[in-house]
Amino acid sequence: MKMIGIDEHVYAALRSRRVTGETLNAVLRHLLEIPGTATEDSETPRGQLLLLVRAGLLHTGQQLTWERRNLRQRHTATVDETGWLVLADGRRQATPNMAATVIAGYPCLGWRAWRTD
Repeated sequence: MKMIGIDEHVYAALRSRRVTGETLNAVLRHLLEIPGTATEDSETPRGQLLLLVRAGLLHTGQQLTWERRNLRQRHTATVDETGWLVLADGRRQATPNMAATVIAGYPCLGWRAWRTD
């Protein structure tokens, strides 16, 4: 693998074109119309729950819930095979904190919010 230097403007432009979980290398491949995937893109990014899945404490397809009593809202997310949380609307988040933050619209401690059945 070769390393290249890029300035902050190029880095920001690449990040703005990135889909959640996609590497910057994958963004460049798409922009340059290079087919296939690079070796470093072949490994799917892992979510923080993957270690819990591997330890048998969570399982793929398990649903987590977040009860927001004061707002009378109940949110659900499903653990996928890579340890990511898939929200009800299909968005994938790598951490419980990120999942809760996306739903709430402000920073949240998702590790405290999400519960198993």
